[in-house]
Amino acid sequence: MQHSDRDCITKAHIFPLGECCTAVLSYKEVFGYPLLIEESLMDVNKLKASFAESNPYTNGLGIEVTHIEQDFAKGQIAFVKHIQNRSGFVHGGAYMSLADTIASAAVHSLGASYVTQSCSFQFYKATKDETLYCTARVNHRGRKTCVAETKLTHADGTLAGEGLFSFYKVSDQEV
Repeated sequence: MQHSDRDCITKAHIFPLGECCTAVLSYKEVFGYPLLIEESLMDVNKLKASFAESNPYTNGLGIEVTHIEQDFAKGQIAFVKHIQNRSGFVHGGAYMSLADTIASAAVHSLGASYVTQSCSFQFYKATKDETLYCTARVNHRGRKTCVAETKLTHADGTLAGEGLFSFYKVSDQEV
């Protein structure tokens, strides 16, 4: 079955635009095509707060989840001395931690609890003296696994890296 960019995807059902959805999500700018969905099934403000309050590792790095929608999230990490490598650039581990955290926010947006199962990441451009931004969207949501892609960019839109993360569902309960 062919789908046009005028279709609406919601909970794995596809409807012609206008029959079900009203809002275009912000990731059209990031990923190049519209995806129309219903309101999230998870209280995204509660989820966003849980990332800020309950994660000492990402808090220590300075990772901030700035936006969460159903199957989509944004975040950032500001350049500070404790995330740089010996050459003065953002350490690759900070790239990976940012990507994993923002992918996790997108995956958790429907309320179930997941853990990272595997990932692959490509580094394209070093980052020095600037904030690194990340967007993540869910590509696949199965019964027990979920896959999300991430894109890391500089403020000017330069692609700094991208990754693919697989998550395993450990519980249907919210985090």
